[in-house]
Amino acid sequence: MNPQLVYTFALFTIMIVLALAYAVRVIVHGRVHYDRVDRQQGSILLAKGLMEMLYWGLQPLADLFILLRVSSNGVSFLSLILGAVAGVSLVNGNFGAAGFFSAFSGILDAVDGLVARTTGTASNPGEVLDASVDRYVEFLFFTWLIIFYSQEVQLVLLTLVALMGSFMVSY
Repeated sequence: MNPQLVYTFALFTIMIVLALAYAVRVIVHGRVHYDRVDRQQGSILLAKGLMEMLYWGLQPLADLFILLRVSSNGVSFLSLILGAVAGVSLVNGNFGAAGFFSAFSGILDAVDGLVARTTGTASNPGEVLDASVDRYVEFLFFTWLIIFYSQEVQLVLLTLVALMGSFMVSY
């Protein structure tokens, strides 16, 4: 079987299982509430209910990191490592693995905040580290993509525009 299809199928399966498990949770116990989600009320891209489901699905992973005594900063650095692995996968033309590792890097980006809030260690320096790691992950991802497409000028330019846009997220 094509490895890229395996990665895609794995991510899709995880999302379906999460959605079904959360649906059962809502039927049995009602919706889960998180202060941060209640304050934000969702967004154009992520409805409040979807955010609640994602936080609920990520909380066990955050709890595991807490149990293992991994700090939120440690989770951020793990996110950076997975983002670098995604970039290396890109330059080797393995887009399935790149998407898989990029997705898990993004998941850890959400989990680091859950760890910080759950342990009461959320801080302004932690938020700066988190945002900085996010930009480095994006930079690595796009840089390796540029290297992969180095012979195709239009795709390099398109990737540079995407990189510029990703840096604007913080503002």
